[in-house]
Amino acid sequence: MEELKVISEILNEFPEVLVIADEVYEFLTFDNNIHHFFASIGDNWTRTVTIFSGGKLFSCTGWRIGWAIGPEPLLRLGGIIQNAAVFNATTPCQVAMARSLD
Repeated sequence: MEELKVISEILNEFPEVLVIADEVYEFLTFDNNIHHFFASIGDNWTRTVTIFSGGKLFSCTGWRIGWAIGPEPLLRLGGIIQNAAVFNATTPCQVAMARSLD
């Protein structure tokens, strides 16, 4: 928690910085530690998209299914990017295919 607070204080100096918090293992803690979500500290909610994984949660990593929570404006932009990324081949694959077809 202390480290997350320090990071939060640093980010307060840079309001244009957004955070993607990978919380896919939030259920996996050791030595009776408690997991703290970065978005729940101070006003981090306004700058954070938090990512979760059903595949990790249910030990089925091949499922490749998850979800994100966060402020609507950030999620809307993420949805636009995700839509294009899922339905398009990556740039290296496109280049490799183009060269293969020559």
